[in-house]
Formats: sequence, C-alpha cells, structure tokens
Amino acid sequence: MSKAWNLLSTEAQNYFNGLGEKQRRSGKGALESEIKRIKKFKDVKKEYIIEKDALKPETVKIILTGGQEFKIETVNRDGTYLLKDGNSVRNLLTGITAELGKENGY
Repeated sequence: MSKAWNLLSTEAQNYFNGLGEKQRRSGKGALESEIKRIKKFKDVKKEYIIEKDALKPETVKIILTGGQEFKIETVNRDGTYLLKDGNSVRNLLTGITAELGKENGY
C-alpha cells in the first residue's frame, strides 16, 4: 500500500484522506478499501491498451476492446509521474478491472 500511496499526487492523497475521515480510517486505508473491492484484473494483452493523449501529454488513456475510454491525469514531480486526483485513481481502477458494476465502477 505504501507503493500505491506514493504514486498519488498531493491532491489525490488529500482526496483519500478526506474519504478516510468520513470512513474513520486513514487515507491509505481508504485507498486500500477501494483496491480490495476489485475482484479480477483485465488481461492487458487482450482486453485494453494504454495510450498517451496526443493533445495532453500529462493524460493517459486506457481504451477497452469495446472502445470505452478512461482518462487518467498525471502530474510530473521531479521527473516522476503521479496520479493527479481521486477521479484519475478511480478511472485507473475501473479501466483495469474485469468486473464493472453500476454502483462504483467495479
């Protein structure tokens, strides 16, 4: 979880810290809770591709075989790209999971 937490920008960490306060757990715990809801990851070779957005180099797109796109915004901090915000984290998790649900994406 520390590695996953360190991939988040300050804005994204603040988002999960806010969730943590609502759920009475730390921000890392709130992120871990979201990750634990995932049942199965998609097969990268068969089910999706990852592309850099030509117009916005800080944006990465996960494109599913059926054409659905999930945009993940990043920020460059001293040469390391971090996930920008909570929405980008959610899009990343939703884009790479095999079980998409109606309630929260997976």
